[in-house]
Amino acid sequence: MSIQLIAMDLDGTLLKDDHMTVSQRNREALRRAAEKGVQLVLASGRTWVHLESVAGQVPFTQYALLSNGAAARDLHTDERLFTFHFPWEAFRKLLSLLHRYNAVFETYCDGHSYLERRITGRFDNKGLPSAFIDRLKASLTIVDNLEETLQGHVIEKVNVFSTPEENYEPLLSALHQTSLFEISSAIIGNMEINFKGVNKGAGLEKLCNTLGIAPENVMAFGDATNDLDMLQYADWSFAMANADAQVKEAARYETASNEEDGVAQAIERFIL
Repeated sequence: MSIQLIAMDLDGTLLKDDHMTVSQRNREALRRAAEKGVQLVLASGRTWVHLESVAGQVPFTQYALLSNGAAARDLHTDERLFTFHFPWEAFRKLLSLLHRYNAVFETYCDGHSYLERRITGRFDNKGLPSAFIDRLKASLTIVDNLEETLQGHVIEKVNVFSTPEENYEPLLSALHQTSLFEISSAIIGNMEINFKGVNKGAGLEKLCNTLGIAPENVMAFGDATNDLDMLQYADWSFAMANADAQVKEAARYETASNEEDGVAQAIERFIL
């Protein structure tokens, strides 16, 4: 079976540990795959404002799955291909729970990231590189009231940076009890919250159906729990050497770590 499409997570997968850089070897492997007619997809938990700088490093990439599959974008035409958004009442319920448990979170909407002014002083960098955090903060839109600002707009995802330690498990339990949300993680201690049924696997399936590409012709790479559905969809599924244990169990193959250009190594072996 020929591989017609490659879907790649970013943080911990395609990018170096600085969360910003696509290595030269990865760029070259992707460029050569694109020249052979393979469609390339950046499949990230990030929304567009946090992903744009990465897309600029790999201009031969055609598509992006954003916010864990909640939206898809054609990178060559800037066309929004589809969105799976929060129903408004479900989003209001989520806001109520996050405020009750004193969470620090950003909301992805229409390709932008919004943070309420009252929690800006509690922004926790989670030990991430300072240069990446500076870029992240610079891309945030600060508002006084999320509900008033975002009403009537397309809500893609909510990303919880942190909660008081004693509130983490109670918040997680409360979210599960609603049966309204998909909850995953890309970084230890965070929560990535989508509406039920929205994940990278569902987004990748919709994109592949649009393009007429079957799962047996799809290669996918990931390292964290928000990649699980995508890896289960693709026949050519690869976990990074640095991946979570359950991700390695879900994937058919394992490649080298993100720091060792594991994406490029697999592409060089199976496509080039």
